[in-house]
Amino acid sequence: MLFKEDNLKEIGQQLDAILSKVLNYENRYQHYIEKVHPKYKKSAKNLIHYLAFRTFDNDIIQNKLHKLGFPSSTSSESNILHNLVTYKTIVKSLLNQSYDPPKELPVNKKESNALLKLNAEALFGKSNNGRYSKIMVTQPTIASEDKDFVNSLIKLGMDCARINCAHDEEVIWKTIINNIKESSEDCKIMMDLGGPKLRTGKMKPGPKVIHIKPKRNLLGQVTAPSKVWMAPYGVVPQSNIEYDAVIPVNKKWLK
Repeated sequence: MLFKEDNLKEIGQQLDAILSKVLNYENRYQHYIEKVHPKYKKSAKNLIHYLAFRTFDNDIIQNKLHKLGFPSSTSSESNILHNLVTYKTIVKSLLNQSYDPPKELPVNKKESNALLKLNAEALFGKSNNGRYSKIMVTQPTIASEDKDFVNSLIKLGMDCARINCAHDEEVIWKTIINNIKESSEDCKIMMDLGGPKLRTGKMKPGPKVIHIKPKRNLLGQVTAPSKVWMAPYGVVPQSNIEYDAVIPVNKKWLK
């Protein structure tokens, strides 16, 4: 046998444990998955599978698979369940054991790439010049005042405009949106909702930071040292003493 039976069985057991948890997570969060729009249901399932998979130490099983010469990775984020089922099918086949994969075939690599492209374009828009990456630009307040500014962003390649709702107000947001739509029907608009802000009230000013530096020439050589007066609280330097900073210290510590 090319591979040691014990090693294959060990990997098989680990794959069984991971698959069991992945399917357990899917059942546990099924009521959330059902609420997802049909277009994104497969992606939502894959996200649940990924969360379950990440509860395991992927490096351990990955190292064992590499030792056996398995080429790909179990942790491909876009099609977790398909990879796990593929590995289990291979391991069971090497052990001459039967295995019935899930009735509903999981998303494979080709399908996941197509979904990723479709969802990315729905969210960030299509790139007109063939580039893979999308350009998202946060809109400043001036985008509500200057249509030419917005138009120049679109001409320079902006695929998605982000409006930060933690700043400005609804009237300005609406004006920005109108300016974008007038310039381009294809540019996506993303509203980034402002989260809760903690208000602590007025804070008492704390101790100030004192920056003490010696004088240096153009070569960086010290030409005059810094002079610091350190004395107990309330004791100030005499008028004839030069100093760059005064640091009051504890009398007992000074002794």
